[in-house]
This record gives sequence, structure tokens and C-alpha cells, in this order.
Amino acid sequence: MKTSNLLLLALLAFVFISMIGYDLGLKKNFDRIDRTDPYYGFSHDTLPPFKYIKLTGKQFGMVQIRPGKTFEMRKQDVDHMWGDPGLEWKVVHDTLFIYHTLDTERYPYGNGYDFRSNTYLYIMAPALSGVQSDGVVANVRGWKSGEFSIRQSDKAILLTNNTFDQLNIEAHAGGFVEIKGNNQIGAATLQVRDSSTLIVEKDIFKSMEIQADSSAHINLPGSLLRRSLSL
Repeated sequence: MKTSNLLLLALLAFVFISMIGYDLGLKKNFDRIDRTDPYYGFSHDTLPPFKYIKLTGKQFGMVQIRPGKTFEMRKQDVDHMWGDPGLEWKVVHDTLFIYHTLDTERYPYGNGYDFRSNTYLYIMAPALSGVQSDGVVANVRGWKSGEFSIRQSDKAILLTNNTFDQLNIEAHAGGFVEIKGNNQIGAATLQVRDSSTLIVEKDIFKSMEIQADSSAHINLPGSLLRRSLSL
């Protein structure tokens, strides 16, 4: 057999063996994935107890706030994809402060489009009394509480699948608040001002009080609108 043919066969054999080795390496890494852990691949921080959360800084991605057995935070490793989100946190008295130190926004959208951004940070606690967000997009999801407060300025906050006896919301400085129809709310006090927006998907309130200035934008279902206007 010619030398050139031998070299070609050797090259093909090398490529074939390399591909098998690469595939075996991928399979080994795949088998390591814990498919029962929804937070696999997220870093874990144990947090001191807190009752309130305050989010500030430039928009990077979605922050989901949901119930958990312990006070903890799970952050996706996104440095290699999008850069360092510049996340800092501390607990002072009864409040967890989360600050994004970015100089520019990763998702410079607006209104409901913010909810399409990736969830890169989960904050969990056994109980929670309120969330304040200044310029950060958040999803408050799955809570059952007596009284809960939301204060949103700039950017947006989404409420999904919560049960509150009393809900107090203040949207100001261009804040955007959307309340999905799968929430169950007893009494609600809703303040909307400074060119802020409130969207309520369904009539889910037992009682409701709205305070709005002339710059507010409010979207209510017809049944809730009739009830609020006593029609």
C-alpha cells in the first residue's frame, strides 16, 4: 500500500478516535447533570433572614422571587455569555438589598417586553412581606401571605400565582406593574402616578381602591372597571 494511502488511513483513524473521545466526554458531562434539580448550574448563597427585598441598579435580567424552605439566592453563571452582572447584596435589619453595579442595561426594553428577559437570579425565603424595585425587572411568584407590599419605580414587576389577603401596590417614576389572572387577592390598594402603568388581567380582587394621577395608565377588565366606578 502506498505511503500516501497509509497516511490518509492514519489520519481518518485519528479523526474517528478523536470524535469518539469527544462524544464520550460530552456524554460524561451530560450524565453529571442532576435533572431533578431545577437550579442545577446556578451558584448558591445562603442568606440571613429578612422580611423585605429592595432591588436597585441597572437592568440585567429577570429576578424571580419565590417561596423556599430557607433564605437563599441562586445565580446563573452568565459571565462567560453576557459578562459580569455586577451583583452585590447585603442584609440590613429586616431587608435584603440587591444592587446591580452595571453601567448600562443589558435589556433596554420597556413595559411588558421586560418580562421576556432571561431569569438569571432566584431569591427564595420561607416568608416575605414586600418588594421594592428601582430599575430592576422582577417576578413575584407563588406567595401566600396575609399582607404584601409592592413598590415599583422605573422598569417592571410581574405578579403570578400569588394569594394575598391584603395587597398594597405603589407604582411611580414610570414603573410598570402587571397582575396576572392566576393571583387571588382579598383587598387591594393600588397607587399609580408619575407616568406609571398598571395592568390587571382579570377581576381577582374582593375589594379594591385605586389612586391615580393624571399621568397614570391603567388597564382593567370591564367587570373590574364597572365595579371600581360603581356603574
